Amino acid sequence: MVSGDHVSTQSGSGELLNQTLEMHIQNGTFLQALSTLAVDKRIPIGLVPCQPFQDEYNFNIDVSGASLKDILDQIVQQRSDYRWEARSGVINILPVKSKDELVDRFLDTRIRQFAPRKGLDQFGIRDAIINLPEVQTFLKLNKVTANRDGYFYRPDRHPSQLDLSSEEVDVRQALNKVIRDSNYKMWIVSRSGAKLEYLHIGL
Repeated sequence: MVSGDHVSTQSGSGELLNQTLEMHIQNGTFLQALSTLAVDKRIPIGLVPCQPFQDEYNFNIDVSGASLKDILDQIVQQRSDYRWEARSGVINILPVKSKDELVDRFLDTRIRQFAPRKGLDQFGIRDAIINLPEVQTFLKLNKVTANRDGYFYRPDRHPSQLDLSSEEVDVRQALNKVIRDSNYKMWIVSRSGAKLEYLHIGL
C-alpha cells in the first residue's frame, strides 16, 4: 500500500498503524516524540537522522485515541525534513533531504546471515552486526570506524532467548527484525566526527 510519502508493506503494518494511542508532549523534541513511541508505547522505530542532526525544544503534540498513522503524520508535519514508512511491522523515520548517502548504502548492504546468539544485550547485538563480514568489508572500503561505546545500565536478569537471526537480508531488515521481535524497540544509525569517520548503531 502506498499513501503519499508513506509505504506500508505486509498486512502486519496495517494493524500497527491502526492501533490507537495517546501522546502529550509540550515544548519537547522530535527525538523525544520518537522515543516515547518506542519506549512507552512499544512501537518499533528505526531512525536515520538528517546530516547534520539538529533537534529543538519546540515540538508539541496533544492527542488521545489517535491512530498511530495520525500521530506519525503529525510528527512529520512538524518536522517536514522527515518522512515515515511502515515496513513489516516496523516504522522507519527517514530524511527527505540532508541525507547521508553512506548511511543509506550501509543500511542497504546485503548480508548472507545474521545469527546473534540468544541472550545478548543491545551492545552485544550491535557488535554482532558490526562483526559481520559484509559490514566489515563496507567499513574498510569506506574508511569508516564503527563506534562500540556503551553506557552503564542495569543488566536484564532474564535476557530474551528469542531467535533474532535472519538470512539473505540487508542491514536495515536485520535491524528491523531485532526491534520488532525483541525488547529493544528503537534503532538509530548515524555518523559523527570532523570527517564523519565514525558510524553509530544505537539500539
